[in-house]
Amino acid sequence: MVVCILVAAFEVQVRLYYGSNSYEFLINLMYSYFPAEFTVGQNMKLTRNLFPLLFQLVLILCDVTVDAKAKLTPEEVEEQKKLDNVYVEMLTR
Repeated sequence: MVVCILVAAFEVQVRLYYGSNSYEFLINLMYSYFPAEFTVGQNMKLTRNLFPLLFQLVLILCDVTVDAKAKLTPEEVEEQKKLDNVYVEMLTR
């Protein structure tokens, strides 16, 4: 049901801005994912079958972005060094 609502909302938005090149990629992507000969039931079955794979891809993407090394500014590096020194002093007491 949610897929139907999302597809309908997408279709309405695209029809409002029809002819815009920014939506052409999304339209082609939608038509490649939901072929024209598929019925709504077949589209829902396809989505249900692919959900575990899509969910794993989202989890991997989130894991990669969360685990990415932060690029600190020079001020943040100095603040981190000061904080590390405070912790070292607390542990050596």
